[in-house]
Amino acid sequence: MNTLESYKVALVDVQAICDTEHYWQPGVYIRKMLGRAHHIFIGAEHKEVHTNIIVSGSFDLSVNGGPIQRLQAPVIFTSNIGDQKTAYFHTDTVWLNIMSNADNETDVDILDKRYVIKDTENIRNMVSKLRVLEQETHGGDLCLGL
Repeated sequence: MNTLESYKVALVDVQAICDTEHYWQPGVYIRKMLGRAHHIFIGAEHKEVHTNIIVSGSFDLSVNGGPIQRLQAPVIFTSNIGDQKTAYFHTDTVWLNIMSNADNETDVDILDKRYVIKDTENIRNMVSKLRVLEQETHGGDLCLGL
């Protein structure tokens, strides 16, 4: 059984399931997220290439609905333009996104609009699949960060 199949779906804001902190240095924006154990995160589609650093934790990852791979910290990988990530956190996980920030913007809402597209067909399809699983299964809560 896929790990996604034993959890109910409860759509919530990413801030509610991933404690998020923001850091800036000249030309760089770093977003730190804490993925909570036994939750699923559906991320937005990214508009720019960026670096991901998994500092601690363990999770299953699917990029653009592709094959699921298990990641265990420490891990560093690149996300490309158009990548949309879905993760099931086995343990609490610290995840850093490192993004370029040439104009040194510090308004998180502006940066969010700059770097991601939150409403895409891929995201809607993933949410629909998980809603079907919710109807077919029972168990713990499943939270999606959109």
